[in-house]
Amino acid sequence: MKIRNKTIIKRVQIRDLGLCRCCGFKGSEAHHITPLVFYGDDNLKNMIWLCYHCHKGAPNNKQQFFNYMMRGGSKIPLIYGIIITELEKRNMDFHIFFPQYKEFIKSLRDVDKVNSLEQYNLKYSLEIEDVDFLEERKKYNEEIKGIINENPTQA
Repeated sequence: MKIRNKTIIKRVQIRDLGLCRCCGFKGSEAHHITPLVFYGDDNLKNMIWLCYHCHKGAPNNKQQFFNYMMRGGSKIPLIYGIIITELEKRNMDFHIFFPQYKEFIKSLRDVDKVNSLEQYNLKYSLEIEDVDFLEERKKYNEEIKGIINENPTQA
């Protein structure tokens, strides 16, 4: 069993500005992309800062985690689900009100980002090496292109 390195955890938090890399809200936990039990390491290339909700639902595979991250983790779908349920309960028109709530959620994330930028020195966060998602990004882009080519929008 490997011992958790608190210095590296703090560096991950600084690098990610204390924000969840999935949903964009304030984070609270370091996540190992390859878990320690699967021989992942306590290093900056294998760790990312997440909130409790996104950490709880994070997959253990790097490609699956990247896709999960691109979808907004667990918190964004959870919030959207709550909004949709409330709109239905109140018999409100989804197409009119949902975009407004979506903008409201974005503004809440922006508040967390501004607070984090004030709390953490951006200069130091940029000096810390980030996770390399280059291969995962290529696969994701190919999947998206395949979906678009299979279902072209009709004009």
